Amino acid sequence: MQENFKKIFQEKLKSIFQNNYKIAVFGGGISGNAVISFLKKHKQSFVLIDSKKPENSEPYLNETMAELNLSQFSLIIKSPGIKPDHPILQKAKNLEIPVLSEIDLASLFFKGKIIGITGTDGKSTT
Repeated sequence: MQENFKKIFQEKLKSIFQNNYKIAVFGGGISGNAVISFLKKHKQSFVLIDSKKPENSEPYLNETMAELNLSQFSLIIKSPGIKPDHPILQKAKNLEIPVLSEIDLASLFFKGKIIGITGTDGKSTT
């Protein structure tokens, strides 16, 4: 079932990339900047959504403006620090805009097997 979902979503993402639809990168920290680099490499249109304006000249919307204009996006890629109940993500859900993490995005392009280590204890010493 997971493979089927991945295949379906890969097709949807392929369509988004081929048609150069607008993508929102929600959160401008380390993972957000990695996503921006990835999108630039693949020549994709994006807008950074963050609570503060970035120092560089990336296309940017503050969170209030993003929430008002959310329907312009075909995909949102969120940073791990953004809580799932954030109002922008709730509105995206209501508008049926797909929301991915940067790990989700990377997994769609990675051909090998992925092993995840989760939980709150032991990861840093393993």
